Amino acid sequence: MTWRADDKVLGYPPVDQLFMKFDTAGKVLQLWAAPLGKDGKEQVGELNWVHGLALDSKGNIYAVDIKGQRAQKFVCQEPSGNVFAINSVGSKLEPAPADLNPQKPGGKPAKLSREQIIEQTMKPFQGVSVKGVDCSTMTGKVLCRYQGWHAAEGDGLGRGWYHWTGRKGFQPGSTNVDLWPDVSELDPDERYATAFKLADGKAAEVYSAFNAKTVIRHFQWMHDYGIDGVFVQRFAGEVFNPAGLRQFNTVLDHCREGANKYGRTYAVMYDLSGLRAGQMGKVMEDWKLLLEKMTITKDPAYLHHNGKPVVAVWGFGFSDGRKYTLKEGLELVEFLKSPAGGSCTVMLGVPTYWRTLERDTVNDKTCTS
Repeated sequence: MTWRADDKVLGYPPVDQLFMKFDTAGKVLQLWAAPLGKDGKEQVGELNWVHGLALDSKGNIYAVDIKGQRAQKFVCQEPSGNVFAINSVGSKLEPAPADLNPQKPGGKPAKLSREQIIEQTMKPFQGVSVKGVDCSTMTGKVLCRYQGWHAAEGDGLGRGWYHWTGRKGFQPGSTNVDLWPDVSELDPDERYATAFKLADGKAAEVYSAFNAKTVIRHFQWMHDYGIDGVFVQRFAGEVFNPAGLRQFNTVLDHCREGANKYGRTYAVMYDLSGLRAGQMGKVMEDWKLLLEKMTITKDPAYLHHNGKPVVAVWGFGFSDGRKYTLKEGLELVEFLKSPAGGSCTVMLGVPTYWRTLERDTVNDKTCTS
C-alpha cells in the first residue's frame, strides 16, 4: 500500500507500529496500532521496529521488536479479537478504511477469473522509455533467456515456492535448483527466508520474479554488465490456466518496465513444453492478446529484426515424446509471420542434432526442409 501524507489513520510514515489482519483475497479486515517507543526508552506496550509476529490458539499476539530488544505478549480481551491488553494497557482494533485495499495489476492474491486477470495484467506500457541499445536488430547483441518462473511464499502470488521445490517440497534435501542464488545485493523486501540454513545458522534466502523490484534490478545489472536484453520465456501450458497466466503476465510486465527503464531490449519466447496435441490455437490466441491488450510489439523497448518484431518459439522437433506435431508447430510459425500474427520475425529453439535427425531430434525431414 502507499502511505499518504493526509492519512489520519496511518500517518506519513506510520507514527505507530501496526498490526493488520487480511483475508485470503488480500483485503485488510482489521488494523491495530501500538505506540512507537523511543530508542532506548521503550515502555511496556510500546514497540520499536517490529520484526517478528506470532499468534497462539487463543488469539493472543506475540510481537518482537528490534530496537526494543524484547518480546511482548498482547493478550486478547474479547472473543471478537478487537481489544488486546498488556499489563492493563489496552488498544482497540478498528475496521480498515475501504481505500486501504487499492487494486493494482498483478497484486491481488485472490482467485480471479481468466477475464479478470486479462483486465488487470494486460495493459499497454505507460511509463518513460530510456534510449539505450538499438532495438531494431538482433545483430551483434548479447541476448539471454529470462525464465522468470521462480516464486516464493509471501510474494503475493499465492503459488508457494514455485519452481524451487523438489519431490519433497522445498526443504533441506529437496529442491529443483543446482545453484543457490546470491541475494546479497537485494533489499530486505526482495528476499524470502527458506527452511535451508547457511553455515552461520541464519535462514538461506531466495528471490521471486513476481517481485517487480527484483526483476527491474536484474535489468539494471544487464545495463551495468553489457547484456543487451532477454527473451522473456512464456510457458504455453502455464498461460492457459488463470494462476499461470497471472504469474507470467506479471513477470512480462516487470521485464517490460525494466527494459524501458534501463535501455535494454526484450522479446517474447514461447516454450511449448507440456503442450498437448490440438492446443497450438491457444498459443495463437495468447499472442493475439499480447498484441491487442498489451500492444507488446509497439513498445519502444521491444526487439525487432529486419523491420519486424521478434518472437521466439522453443520446442521444435524434440524426440522426448511431445504430443504436438511438427505440422502444428509450423502452423504456429506461419501465423506469427502473417499480418494477423503481427508479421513477425520468428526464431526457433530446436534440438542439438536437428541437422542429422538423430539422438535428441525426431527423424522427420520436416526439421530440415
